[in-house]
Amino acid sequence: MTNPPGPALLRLSDSHQFIAKGSQALFECIINDPGNPPAHTIIWAYKGIKINRATTKFDFNRSQSDIPIIARYRTPKADISIAGDYKCQAINDVGVGEWGHSRLDVKCES
Repeated sequence: MTNPPGPALLRLSDSHQFIAKGSQALFECIINDPGNPPAHTIIWAYKGIKINRATTKFDFNRSQSDIPIIARYRTPKADISIAGDYKCQAINDVGVGEWGHSRLDVKCES
């Protein structure tokens, strides 16, 4: 039976919502149910706009459909312009999974 990927879980790898100005954040997009056939692409978005340079492509064989997918995206060095809402989503040949959401805030030293 074929089915689209399950929902994405998006989190910051260090589990803090805030990062210091000048540092980088690392997001992890976890797809526990890659679907059948397995997801071949993870897309990323920032403030609702696709991050083209962050698209992740996979080449799985069909026997790997029970293996969770973890894709990572590292932000540019932080300033206030990268703060906001980030999303990721898995895609396979059948459809798309639900977006995973996370918010990033940048601490400016005072």
